[in-house]
Amino acid sequence: MSSTAPTFDETLQSITTIKLNEIEKQRIAYQELAAGIFAAKNTGEVDLDDKESLLQRVELLIATVKQWSGAGKLKGTTVGGKLQLSNLDFWMKLAREEMGFDLKIIHGWRETLEAHIQHTSRRFDMAKLSGEIINTLFAYLDGLFEPEEAAQALDKVRASIHRFGLALEAKYIGQRDVFCAIRSLLATGLMNEKQRIAIKQITETENVVALEEVARVLNLRMASLETWAWPQEGLKVTMRRHYLGLQWKAHLKQACLLFFRQAWERNSISEAQETAITKIKTIDQSYDEDPSYPRSTRSINAIRERTYERVFFLSKLNEPENSNTYNDFVNMNETDARQWNPRLVAVKRMILHLMATEHRLNHLVHNSHAMIHSIMANFTPCLPHESILIVLAYLGVPQRWIMFFQTFLSAPMIFPGERTPRVCKRGAPVGYAFSVFFGEAIMFIMDVAVNQRTKGLRLYRIHDEMWLWDADVKKCLKAWRVMREYAAIVGMEFDEKMTGAAYSGLASADAPFLPKGELKWGLLKFDCTTLKFIIDQNEVDLQIVEFRRRLAATKSVLGWVNIYNKYMAHLSRNLGGLPVNCLGNAFIDDLIKTFKRVQEELFRESNLGPINHLRNMIGERFGIHDLPDGYFYFSTAAGGLQLFNPILKLSAFDKSISPPTFNNFPVRPSGFMATTGTSVPDVGNVPIEMKLNSKFYGDLGDYQILKSRWEQQRVRWGPNGIEEFISFQEYVSLREIHLPTWGDAYDEMFNNPPAKEVAPVEVGIYPGCVHLPSKLGRERAMGVYAMWAESLYGEDVANRFGGFEIVDKTLILADVVDLFRTAEKKIN
Repeated sequence: MSSTAPTFDETLQSITTIKLNEIEKQRIAYQELAAGIFAAKNTGEVDLDDKESLLQRVELLIATVKQWSGAGKLKGTTVGGKLQLSNLDFWMKLAREEMGFDLKIIHGWRETLEAHIQHTSRRFDMAKLSGEIINTLFAYLDGLFEPEEAAQALDKVRASIHRFGLALEAKYIGQRDVFCAIRSLLATGLMNEKQRIAIKQITETENVVALEEVARVLNLRMASLETWAWPQEGLKVTMRRHYLGLQWKAHLKQACLLFFRQAWERNSISEAQETAITKIKTIDQSYDEDPSYPRSTRSINAIRERTYERVFFLSKLNEPENSNTYNDFVNMNETDARQWNPRLVAVKRMILHLMATEHRLNHLVHNSHAMIHSIMANFTPCLPHESILIVLAYLGVPQRWIMFFQTFLSAPMIFPGERTPRVCKRGAPVGYAFSVFFGEAIMFIMDVAVNQRTKGLRLYRIHDEMWLWDADVKKCLKAWRVMREYAAIVGMEFDEKMTGAAYSGLASADAPFLPKGELKWGLLKFDCTTLKFIIDQNEVDLQIVEFRRRLAATKSVLGWVNIYNKYMAHLSRNLGGLPVNCLGNAFIDDLIKTFKRVQEELFRESNLGPINHLRNMIGERFGIHDLPDGYFYFSTAAGGLQLFNPILKLSAFDKSISPPTFNNFPVRPSGFMATTGTSVPDVGNVPIEMKLNSKFYGDLGDYQILKSRWEQQRVRWGPNGIEEFISFQEYVSLREIHLPTWGDAYDEMFNNPPAKEVAPVEVGIYPGCVHLPSKLGRERAMGVYAMWAESLYGEDVANRFGGFEIVDKTLILADVVDLFRTAEKKIN
């Protein structure tokens, strides 16, 4: 393939080849040096029982270590973490002069120095292996684009990217460009609040000096920022559309939040409940014990309100433009979704957690729970233009902007096999910020309709995918009718194949009218028999078939690892990611069994696991067969292949808490609701997933404490003086709207189970050992998964290579491996 511009693989391969050639020269030189030393030992030239012969051997080893100045040279004067060369000269002299000097000491010096040379030699071998794997990948990519048509297309892509890069480098970024770029960055949410405040001052004051100074910096650095995603043509116009789209997205969120905070229907509190809350405040001495975390923010309803506003309300408008909806990498962020502006992968995971928790709560308290899930069919490509423009005009968008949006939507498109462009009559161009803006404006009306018509029900939505639930099945049915009505008016349709519902609890005449179909989330489905989310093994089987096909088609070692990690992460993500308390400890066991079955099916013919498969692959291609297991699981930064082990990650969760024990409960007062066949658990021995149940049965004791305090204080209430305390029925009616203990138990449902404590591996002081001040520090720096991998495989790796660094940092090509780990994902 020929090209006027340097290509990605040509440039990268050139750099890699130079480095690999230098590594190979040094490897050969070092191993020749080491071979001569060990050859003398093996041929018997060294008498290991003679003191002088041993000392000469040590002197030769010291000279070898000191004279090597290439990669892997000794840093400092300590060998093997314990032998000080600065002291060894004195010791050697003393050993020669002192009669009867213990030969074991000299043997210790010799063994430490020989081990250092062997470890360095092995690191050179592993560096060579890493280079050969990368070169194999280069060869594979060249073969992939070898056909003539593929080669010509690749040349055009490369030339276009090259010309674009030159144009972008040559373009001067002025003050106005900086102003627009800063506003765009503010809309992406990529900065923390301190940075936002500092940079926002520049835009608000339009400080010319500051803008010019930032422009000088951005002319050097802005081209590398991910937010500047310039297309190949129409740079100025496209950037303007991108910028304007971001601005409209941000303002739509702000404007709709005003409606949400001022006019949104919320569950009302009756006058009797208001009185009950006031009475509790009167005699509850701990009510204001923590002003920074008031009780009003700790109820279940308060948590629901915050979660919906921060996470789900117009959630697509929160997403930074450069973020992936679903992350394919193994080390995906498992951040709590209830923070401000979480990524959509965390938002969708939060949906699962909410459904599981709300089902536990409503089934326990109300003995009834209904759920509905659906998705719009071909949402963005089929949005009617008229509906978009009418909704925007109705929301107050000026006429000039309506005309601009109409022009934008009427995009000319050339379809395959045609030469004449056709003007789009439906749909919005996919991938533009304006497309998200149009879609969220349309769906905001549906959010409002559901909320207003049902008097408080929330439509949990991620752009065009929707979930709703409630203890009252009639509310859910009404919401579903409202949604279908609105969709028919604006010209949208629901995907019937992706629509499903579930109901559990007391027999209901309305439940049969719920949408047909199973309620699913990813590879999970709700089982109305067990009343839990379970793994849909039929769907997993389909994933295994595709998984096996993709692995079989992958020829390179890095490509195989990348595809394996990608699909294991895909399975993990669609099975709920990291488990949380609301799904239960048994769900962790089900996940482990599923991943075990996946591995058994993938390697059914060979009866090998992923490690042995890779070991055989490397042995056949590179002639190396004795690789330690840690090489496959350790990170690329340490010289490993960074194979993902989901079973190890799941097994790190502590499921050792014993099941609850049950005792006879006291006589239930009027209003005490309990599921048939249950009794009061011993609260001190309850798994966290059962906290809601224990709180349910603990209400009676809490109520009696408050009632006793009321009677002891003889609280005067109202014009009639002393009055009775609230009834138990009135007290339990506050479970969701006021009681903070219920809110705390509800909140715990979204936490991950505790991780098992990891006993750190002690292999002495060695090169590559990370010294951290405490176990907590180690966990924060490495993560529990990495620490368990270290504890399981670290000792073997350290014995083989003298530490946890399989390849010396100066030799490792982790940056190149990372590039291909992200690039080959799409090619493979």
